[in-house]
Amino acid sequence: MSNPTKFEDDVHVEKGPLEVEDIIHETAVNDDVHDPLNWSSMEKILCLASMCIWIFIGPANILVNGTALPEIAEEFNVSLASSSYLIGAVSLAYGLASFIWVAFANRWGVRFTYVLCAFAAGLLSIWGARSTNFASLISARILASCFFASPEVLGPQVIGDVFFLKDRAKAVTVLIICQGAGFTLGPLIGAYIYDDMDWRWTQWIIVIMSLASGVLLFLFFPETQYTRSTTADKNKRTMYDRVRFWVVSGGGTPKVGRFISAFLYPFPYALHPVVIVITVWFGMCLVTANYLLTVMTFSFAQVYGFSLRAGGLTYLAPTLGIFVSILVSGYMADWYEMYNVRVAARSGTKPIPETRLLLLVIPATLGITGTALFGACLTDECHWMGPLAGSFGNLFCFVGGLGIAYAYLLDVYEARTDAVMVIFNGIKNFAGFGITYAVFPWTAASGFTIPFVTLAMILLAAHIPMAMLYFIGPAIRKWTAANLDEVIPKAEKDVHLAKRAISSAMSYVHDVCRTPSTDTSSQNDIPSEVDDTVGFVSPELGTDSEMIESPVNFTHLALFNQFNTETFRIFSSQKEQAKLVRSKIVAYGFTHAFLLYEALAVAAFHLSILRPLEKQFYAYQAAVLQSKALINYRTSTTTAVNTEASSHSLFLFSIVLGHHVIFEAIQNRNLDFDVYLTGITQALDLTRSVRAIISASWKTLQTSDLHPLIVSEENASIAQVERQGILDIHLLEDLLNSTSLEDSDVKAACETAVERIVSLAKAMFVIDTTAPAEETDASNHMLVSWPVTVTERYVQLLQRRHPQALIIMAYYGALLFRRRNSWMIGDSPIFLVNAIANHLGHAWQPWLAWPLRAVTP
Repeated sequence: MSNPTKFEDDVHVEKGPLEVEDIIHETAVNDDVHDPLNWSSMEKILCLASMCIWIFIGPANILVNGTALPEIAEEFNVSLASSSYLIGAVSLAYGLASFIWVAFANRWGVRFTYVLCAFAAGLLSIWGARSTNFASLISARILASCFFASPEVLGPQVIGDVFFLKDRAKAVTVLIICQGAGFTLGPLIGAYIYDDMDWRWTQWIIVIMSLASGVLLFLFFPETQYTRSTTADKNKRTMYDRVRFWVVSGGGTPKVGRFISAFLYPFPYALHPVVIVITVWFGMCLVTANYLLTVMTFSFAQVYGFSLRAGGLTYLAPTLGIFVSILVSGYMADWYEMYNVRVAARSGTKPIPETRLLLLVIPATLGITGTALFGACLTDECHWMGPLAGSFGNLFCFVGGLGIAYAYLLDVYEARTDAVMVIFNGIKNFAGFGITYAVFPWTAASGFTIPFVTLAMILLAAHIPMAMLYFIGPAIRKWTAANLDEVIPKAEKDVHLAKRAISSAMSYVHDVCRTPSTDTSSQNDIPSEVDDTVGFVSPELGTDSEMIESPVNFTHLALFNQFNTETFRIFSSQKEQAKLVRSKIVAYGFTHAFLLYEALAVAAFHLSILRPLEKQFYAYQAAVLQSKALINYRTSTTTAVNTEASSHSLFLFSIVLGHHVIFEAIQNRNLDFDVYLTGITQALDLTRSVRAIISASWKTLQTSDLHPLIVSEENASIAQVERQGILDIHLLEDLLNSTSLEDSDVKAACETAVERIVSLAKAMFVIDTTAPAEETDASNHMLVSWPVTVTERYVQLLQRRHPQALIIMAYYGALLFRRRNSWMIGDSPIFLVNAIANHLGHAWQPWLAWPLRAVTP
């Protein structure tokens, strides 16, 4: 398991040299009006505001009738301890429902989930308000709380979908404030209502708030999930589009195809040490906060003789603690994180997620002392400001610590945060439920000092593993990756096995390509030789893996349909040409199985991007099918190109395989630049090797109906290309003329690569000015031409991290960015260009200025 920081997907430079301060700046990666990142500021604010109101109601509902528990117990003839179930059991349901709503929303949409839950919770609260016995009341409140729980784990996911990185911390801060305020203002609201009317009106106010929230969500909360598979008009967004119940914004493919797989997806992470430590720690924070807030419902009246209204006002102290804690978990945490990023950048290392845990010292100190102070002051009947100060410290710890811990989980688990948060929120509430049930008997038996000093010690003990995590967290994460392979989903494990099978199959490509072809002349200079190091790292040679010997199944049929209806469009910007390629791949695929296997593999790669929650499943399918393709290719007798069918099949195989491995390598980001670039150079070697085999029949292919895939129209001048902003050619030429290149073959390799870049830019200009936008976005076939036509020497220069070769690669990344609406590319060029700029440093910034600006739309 990798441990990327939260900056991995969002590295971006606005303009000029790469500065540390630019790391968190981000831009949209496409022009689709249905992409939530492209929404107007007003639409985003309304979306957040309606969700904040919705998330406030759930915690408020848990404690809203806390001051009325004695009357409820008397009316329904139950013990006061049993009446505490109205808080404890409701709190438990609020946490456990997290397991359902993430999977539900990923399958059927966040908007539908929120609106459904708001109205369902309101209707169930009507049942609670009209209950005639205790069983009916507690059942209604438990079921309603299940529906109130939906925004607790979906809220951070929504913010990640809607807001750029630079705004996400602020949005999460607002969300946490609203959720925390529900815990403290709910009892205050309930006290005032109960004092003027009766306890049933605490339920009726929840009914009103829930139904009103449902209306607000319906009007102002559009669908926020987005999978780049829009079926609607990408240039126009109507009012109907804003209120319709899409599964994903703009229509298209859902994030997950099966509810059960989405539901089971989070559970393996419950065994990860980092998740265990943080869940236990926050569970203890919740224990102390729940106990304190429950005791506050009666303690000030009992000790100081406060009226119901005055008792309700005491909740302003913990509310203030919540708001002040934002200074630590929000602004101070952001400043401290940026400080650590700067230090890491100056030292040439990566930021360590554990550094932010140091800030837990502040909420821990206030929380532990505040909890003990609360109990001691009540026992000794100190001035009422004493226990209020204690409640301030306790809630400061509760919310401030949550913000820091959540940011740490986001750093460590990144795209898996939703799964981790389901475990985190679900399990911690067991402790909260248990302690709430113990409030009345424990307080009656021991008073205030013993319970709260005990809770303070528990809170201290819970912070000890967190302190250890600060020092040994990196080692724990490394151990998890090495030793908990059994808890990683099976698809994720099998991807690695399939990749090893791919490595084994590649040995044949190397052997075949040792023999130079007799005919290497072509317009694009397809290389006929490859270096002895062709192939993936550490190939494991031997017998073919049994794992790839599986019969055809319904998954393969689904992949074939995906290729036949959607994926094939990447092979040409012209619809008819793309359809021709599709028909030939299907026709030749039944006699040349390696071609059909690879077509299915690239379709699986396509679905792994469209369906994030099933990414590992489809990544596994892609890897296994590619293994089959390469093994069949190794053993096939058709490698001797002697027929039209054979030459066409091998040529089409090189195209499909090139699209797959090159763009998969570019999208497979790794903060370790050496690992990232090694994957790209291996992909270049692989595609060059396969293409080299067909060089003998190159002239024949140029006269076939596949000719448009070989030679792109380049009827454009350099001036036209530069005016269109496609490429700064003069800056590239200046790179070759103004920098020292150690020998002639190095300069020749770079010059050839630049010539290919210019040819690609001209071809892109022709298509950009002649083809419809939707066809331009769909096609990537031109973009594969550069990686397969650069020379062997240039690839070697990339492997050596040669500065000029890397800069030329950055220009290629800038050209890729012009096709960022393609599912194969997305925002990966932003990462590629900035990774190169970060690796080379300031000395090479003058020649990187244009690529850096180019990836800023």
